[in-house]
Amino acid sequence: MVAILVSHGRNGYGAFSAQGIQQTAAIGPDELENTNGDSLFVVKDFSDSPTNPYDDIVLALTPNDLLTPLIQGGVLKDSHAVLNDDFEASKTAIISYAISNRSAPASPPPAYIYPLPASWTPPNDPWITPIQYVPLTTQISTSSPPGDAFSLRSAGPDGVLNTSDDIVVTISIDEALALIARLS
Repeated sequence: MVAILVSHGRNGYGAFSAQGIQQTAAIGPDELENTNGDSLFVVKDFSDSPTNPYDDIVLALTPNDLLTPLIQGGVLKDSHAVLNDDFEASKTAIISYAISNRSAPASPPPAYIYPLPASWTPPNDPWITPIQYVPLTTQISTSSPPGDAFSLRSAGPDGVLNTSDDIVVTISIDEALALIARLS
């Protein structure tokens, strides 16, 4: 539990006033348990029993109760969503490099040649390990044969590369050319 919220109900037994003064002490053992300052609380249905009246409303909040709305609302992202954003930003940076360093061939057909960086310093993944960039070709163009342009690898939660929890994204030449067209 992250937090326990207690409303001492209509009878107010054990509640505190705005001035910080505790109201009449609870009569029954169940409401008394909810006022004694320890970490135990009673949650049960209303009771008008003369020996153990109970009108408290107790709400226990778990970490999921607090985090789920923030994640669903996009305020917080889980580690995989953050990694996907890092991969997208990395792909854009690598392709932007290729666009800014492009060259036209000396003879027709007039197709640009886009060099890929030989090395690049990508960001850290959500587990504070650098994302690994691996160029799989040195340049791409519209006349490049089908294949892969580069890959990005996260070491995953264990922080060790080449283990079963690694997360790898491989960008094909076709995907890179489509990104070039979109960014140009």
